Amino acid sequence: MEKIGIIRLDKIGDLILTTPAISSLRKIYPDSFIKVYVSLRNREVLEYSPFVDQIEAWGWSLEFIREVRKEKFDLMIAFSPTTESYLAAFLSGAGIRAGYLYSSRALTRFFSLFWLNKRLVCRIDQKNLEKAPSFVPHEVEQNLELVEQTLELKASETELSVLIPDREKKWAEAQLPGENWICLHLSRAWIENLPSDFLSDLIRNLSKEKKLFLTYGPDESDLISKLFLPESIKKFGNLSFHQWGALISRAVLCLSTNTGAVHLAASQKVPVIAVFETRFFNYHSQRWSPWKVPNAVFRKDDKDLMRKILNDVEALSHAKKNIASNLQL
Repeated sequence: MEKIGIIRLDKIGDLILTTPAISSLRKIYPDSFIKVYVSLRNREVLEYSPFVDQIEAWGWSLEFIREVRKEKFDLMIAFSPTTESYLAAFLSGAGIRAGYLYSSRALTRFFSLFWLNKRLVCRIDQKNLEKAPSFVPHEVEQNLELVEQTLELKASETELSVLIPDREKKWAEAQLPGENWICLHLSRAWIENLPSDFLSDLIRNLSKEKKLFLTYGPDESDLISKLFLPESIKKFGNLSFHQWGALISRAVLCLSTNTGAVHLAASQKVPVIAVFETRFFNYHSQRWSPWKVPNAVFRKDDKDLMRKILNDVEALSHAKKNIASNLQL
């Protein structure tokens, strides 16, 4: 297997959760050329990865497709379970074209018969997630299963891999001196389907006894401006991906709704508290739960949600030291 292509065109968290599959491919084929096709919004995730030879944002022009076909890939794996990813794999001209898809997407399944020659069918009904089974495979597990089924070989790497450069780590250390920082990643989900004052109350409660910092993206700039925040709380917006990762790596705990921050924190071995929407909770809280770090997962309609979060903040804020100790053993 001389040339391997990978397609992951969706979000930052999705690509982070694909890194165990990528490192498994590298372990299976240490001398192969591995190229990952990404989207513009997630391409920084693999910028410093030792498991990847080249990264490129996917395009749809005829010229771009011609260049992809010139690569003459032996294997192309579409880890994004979307029609556009299956089509991209087909257009690559690779000898083996693999992807996983959902059994309930009948039209996509039909076209995938022509576009893919290795398919892993996930039996979860995407059209009726309220009836998701009691056990839902994690996204990491689904990706590893796709590699194993495609190659008929064991995919043994299970750790998330996101490398943060020393330059960004030193910058973050200067921004957040000392220890025991807690990160709260802001998203609009904090103000949807929760009491109007929940976010403000959460920030106030966390900042009473903890060193707290907030991270947020461009879409949350107006949200941050409406919050009355104590001066002791540090705020970081408009960050590069690696600045964001470096800040989170300084934390002893990360709190977030169902965003990429959950998976970025897990990749840095930072414990996580994640709050998921009530709708489809059984599915989402298993599929996208924090991977291989101490964590607590809640649904928005949990009774006494604030009290439960604050209790677990106290318990989990000491867990990172245990992770570090175990890694040194």
